[in-house]
Amino acid sequence: MPVPLLQEKNGKEKLKKMPLYFEEDIRPEMKEDIYDPTYQDEVGPPPKLEYVWRNIILMALLHLGALYGITLLPACKAYTWLWAFLCYVISILGITAGVHRLWSHRTYKARLPLRIFLIIANTMAFQNDVYEWARDHRAHHKFSETHADPHNSRRGFFFCHMGWLLVRKHRAVKEKGDLLDLSDLKAEKLVMFQRRYYKPSLLLMCFILPTLVPWYCWGETIRHSLYVATFLRYAVVLHVTWLVNSVAHLYGYRPFDKNIDARENVLVSLGSLGKSAVST
Repeated sequence: MPVPLLQEKNGKEKLKKMPLYFEEDIRPEMKEDIYDPTYQDEVGPPPKLEYVWRNIILMALLHLGALYGITLLPACKAYTWLWAFLCYVISILGITAGVHRLWSHRTYKARLPLRIFLIIANTMAFQNDVYEWARDHRAHHKFSETHADPHNSRRGFFFCHMGWLLVRKHRAVKEKGDLLDLSDLKAEKLVMFQRRYYKPSLLLMCFILPTLVPWYCWGETIRHSLYVATFLRYAVVLHVTWLVNSVAHLYGYRPFDKNIDARENVLVSLGSLGKSAVST
């Protein structure tokens, strides 16, 4: 396609630069997720672990329920398997296409119907509301592999996989997270609406709806619905997402930046429907 020319009043011709996009830049001045190599941890003893026993107990109960759900799988109806898989796909899309690529990194634009679907899907995934998830994820990218990184991979496999949710955040996470410009998230009414009504919404989308649909629509037992379509499905969604923080920071290849531990791992990308540690 030829580059058009603009005729100026003084007779000089000037090349008109073609924009990168046909609309305005989809990421105008959004630099809060760009890695900052100048930030370094303060020299001192390793951070002290402060256990959050509420999270530990709830996570243990969830995994016990998921393990029991595995034993119930052979007795489930086929429609229950399909429903659990559908809820899994919807939940993963709420993370990958929704809070990750759309709201954390602003890598594309979405009209209102798609944004509504993605925020509902994100609520079903139950991994904190969009505002909090995006804030922590931007801090993870900007201060990768430091104490300001919520799931710092240099603190070990278990910590970056799920342990970071079972202990108090390092003070650097809060200090640096509070300095991030989150005005784009605060200005989006849908994001703030979800944050305001997150607790009742997640109870409905993550637990009540996935349990009641198999029971009401095709006569599945409440027990099988609860432990398979809800607890087992939710646990799988969590671990697939956490693998991006753990496995994809330890195993794989680094095609973009070899100075950080984030890696491209094909198996993790497939399980998470495209999300990887180096994706933006």
